[in-house]
Amino acid sequence: MAPIIAIAIIAGMYGLKMTNPFISSIVSLTTPMLTMVLAVLLLKEHFKWHYVTSMVLVVLGAWML
Repeated sequence: MAPIIAIAIIAGMYGLKMTNPFISSIVSLTTPMLTMVLAVLLLKEHFKWHYVTSMVLVVLGAWML
C-alpha cells in the first residue's frame, strides 16, 4: 500500500507543478464528492440526505474561492 500512496503523492506534486494552484484546489475539493457518489454507485452504500448537504457545502466553498 505504501508504494501506491508514494506514487499518488509524487503524481499530485507533478500535477501541481504543471497547473496553477486554483485549478488544483478545485480538483481537490471535488474528491469528497466523487468519493460519496462512487460509494453509493459502486459499493452500494445507503444514500443519506446529509450527503447532499455535504456536497452543497463543498460546492459553495469552491464557489467562494
